[in-house]
Amino acid sequence: MGRDSMELMQKHATDCEIRGFCRTTVSTYKGYIRHYLENIQDPLNVSRDELRHVMRQLADKQYSASSYKGYWAAVDDFYKFLQYENITDYNPVPRFRERYLPRVINIAKSEQRQCIDLAQMRQLVGRSHNIVELTMMLLLAKTGIRRGELLDIVKKDVDLDKRTIRLQPKRKRSRDTVFFDEEMANTFRKYFTWWDDYSQSKYLFLNKYQDNKMTREMPNQIIQHHGYKLGLHNPDPEAHLDEKLSCHCFRHFFTTQLYEAGMSPEHIKYLRGDSLTREAWQIYLHIDSENVRKEYVRCIPRLL
Repeated sequence: MGRDSMELMQKHATDCEIRGFCRTTVSTYKGYIRHYLENIQDPLNVSRDELRHVMRQLADKQYSASSYKGYWAAVDDFYKFLQYENITDYNPVPRFRERYLPRVINIAKSEQRQCIDLAQMRQLVGRSHNIVELTMMLLLAKTGIRRGELLDIVKKDVDLDKRTIRLQPKRKRSRDTVFFDEEMANTFRKYFTWWDDYSQSKYLFLNKYQDNKMTREMPNQIIQHHGYKLGLHNPDPEAHLDEKLSCHCFRHFFTTQLYEAGMSPEHIKYLRGDSLTREAWQIYLHIDSENVRKEYVRCIPRLL
């Protein structure tokens, strides 16, 4: 990637920051655009063959459907920035995306993530070497929260009496409170004893220095370490998605367990904090939170 392309990428990142994009989104967009610029000759005169080459590269990396969307959204925004700056009036993304992305996304969706069963989850949680690993894996399995939501939990927002956690606001999440059961509460009590002795931060899960929150890579590293020992994770970069173990697999486990226990789809979506459509809001307005809590306690399995 030449100096000119690098400068354009940096200017676009600054533009995203000024427009209020969160730090994670700016970093993700920057990574996508860097990859794009490294695989084409000239962003102001890119050919269809070069765009198809980029798409094949993404397929080789086994991008998920959401990653495909995010990648081309980033590149499209990059070209809109160039148009705004009067650097070019050319944006190749809309027509290319319209022609290729729907089919590619359908193919990506056909490759499902691994969904581990109850016995496997109990084995996985049982392999925890310390209270930090145990609490983290148990919480992911019991609540179905996303990795970013896990890392942003502040210790004071865990209410042992009410059995609730107040999550930090996220664009993808429609409600910021999640429930947990007595088994999770007992684990939290043990964890808080350790946390009170070692923590120098407000966050629930800490980095190795105990002075800030756990790094983004660490939860998957812990899960994959134990998953590999149980034959649940293939570390080969070329391995299919259903051979890999990640935090998102715990979200699938959570959803599947509730569904198989007979919980209604509306209540499961409520607990997952899924983004709501306008029609869904009309349904959610009639959901009683306390009834959902009782159903949750009934349906969520014991893991220890």
